[in-house]
Amino acid sequence: MTVLLISIVVLLMPLFAYVAVGATWLSTILPSAGIGMQNNFLYQLANFNYLNIGGMSFWTPHIILLSAGIELFVFTFLAIHSYCRHQVA
Repeated sequence: MTVLLISIVVLLMPLFAYVAVGATWLSTILPSAGIGMQNNFLYQLANFNYLNIGGMSFWTPHIILLSAGIELFVFTFLAIHSYCRHQVA
């Protein structure tokens, strides 16, 4: 039950973050960043939202794609690690 609740919160968090404060780093780097209702990838392509860090600006679709690629490797590694740990035990 706990895992289900955590996954639902992580899924919906980008939507609430985008509605509350607009395009932020939080609404683009979470695993469900590109599938939200108002912050989905298509809207980000059309709106030209940029995120600033220091003196640099990053277009939000680039951040969404980059974070999705990183998350793919991280979650795959965690799944393989968990599977191997349970096979040994």
